[in-house]
Amino acid sequence: MDASNLIGAAIALVVAYFIVLKPMFSYLSRRILLAKVAAELKAQSGDQKLVESVCFTPAGAHIISELANARFCKPSNLRHFLITTFLLAETMCILGVGVGVKGVCLEMINQRRARIQALMNSGQADAFISEEDLNDLDEKIDLGMQLYHTERREFLLKNALNR
Repeated sequence: MDASNLIGAAIALVVAYFIVLKPMFSYLSRRILLAKVAAELKAQSGDQKLVESVCFTPAGAHIISELANARFCKPSNLRHFLITTFLLAETMCILGVGVGVKGVCLEMINQRRARIQALMNSGQADAFISEEDLNDLDEKIDLGMQLYHTERREFLLKNALNR
């Protein structure tokens, strides 16, 4: 093989990587991340329908991807736990998600927030979650709670009027 053939082969490999392999590996890593977050949520709730309505919707998959790429991009023991926690908070803020789903999300997020606080108090989470992350999480939880309680009141009022 002469030098021009080697250069041609190298260029073909680079092109194949960027056209075929990189998108395939990206897709697989996103699917693995989605599966790990779903497993984290299923371990806490035990409800597959809840997992599907939170993780396997376009909004849920997008939120998971954004959190993994922007906020929690470094591997850690708490990465999937934190992504799932923020996902629950974001889900509570999405209009169109059912009141029942939001209620379950609220219960789970309160347990998770207590665990985060315990980890922070013991110094085990300092490297994984910043004060800014905690403030953002608390703001999302507050907004989600307000939306949940408003939608719940509307739901109860609508059901009372339909009787």
